[in-house]
Amino acid sequence: MAKKKQKQAILNSRLQHDKHKKDFLERVVHFARVLVGPEVVGQLTVKILDRLYDIRYPNFGITTTNGKKFPKQIDDLIRLNFLHIVKMQNIETPSGAVIPMIRFMNEGLLLLHFIGDMQDHYVSDAAEIKKAFWPFLYGTEWYCNAVNSCLRAINMVEVCLTMPRQFTVRIESKELPFYDPRSRTNCARIHLYPVKMQQCIADGTKREITPVGWMREKDQFHVCHHLLQTFGLDETANSDKQLPVFIQKHALERLRERLAINEGMLFYNLFLTINNYPIKFHKQHDRVLVEYYLQEQKVGYLIFRGC
Repeated sequence: MAKKKQKQAILNSRLQHDKHKKDFLERVVHFARVLVGPEVVGQLTVKILDRLYDIRYPNFGITTTNGKKFPKQIDDLIRLNFLHIVKMQNIETPSGAVIPMIRFMNEGLLLLHFIGDMQDHYVSDAAEIKKAFWPFLYGTEWYCNAVNSCLRAINMVEVCLTMPRQFTVRIESKELPFYDPRSRTNCARIHLYPVKMQQCIADGTKREITPVGWMREKDQFHVCHHLLQTFGLDETANSDKQLPVFIQKHALERLRERLAINEGMLFYNLFLTINNYPIKFHKQHDRVLVEYYLQEQKVGYLIFRGC
């Protein structure tokens, strides 16, 4: 009985392996067909396809490195949303066809890197195959544009997943294979950083405020600093000091209600608005109104106060 179960387990393992290989190679062939057409795909020999399966990248992975700062539910939510956003993105070919970005980041990169390194004597049609794929190989204009599309998507994930009153997100993508064709990892590392809400007194009322800024490399949160004169104020006590910029919690809430956009996107565009020079503002009686931009389009004003 034990031997029968063992044989069945071995059989099931082989069937699972064969199905995994079949599905993987179907994705490789589909990617190649979209790029170079069915005739060239017919030249991809069993030797090439078997080798691609043997050296395949690990499945695209996501890890979070927040220690114990956030509950596991936050980890799971971030990872699911990351995959959801990336899977929605496409990359366009010169012919106008589209390739799912997630396919480019897995089977596509593997195929292009392999063909780029393939010697002319590897198979009989190696030179012709390489010539057909040449416009798409590592370092070409199309390849660089495709990688830039991936990086923009990753930046969009950082923005969309940031919750400015709880945490900011930074995604480290240096372990993805478009940085190093010989990389044997395929993983994006997500770093979550808690936002430190502070308090101030405004109009005699205690209010919660958060610094206006964004994550940069080396785990540093860049807070926007400005002279009061930048906003048309002349406070002699702080005339020569670069002061940090904060936004009140209720102001963020009002912006989100009025613009009906993702809170991370809202906060990122606030950072771009305040971080750019010159800041556009208008004086209205005793108030300073700072123009707020959303993707380079002015959508309203924020009241600025110096203190």
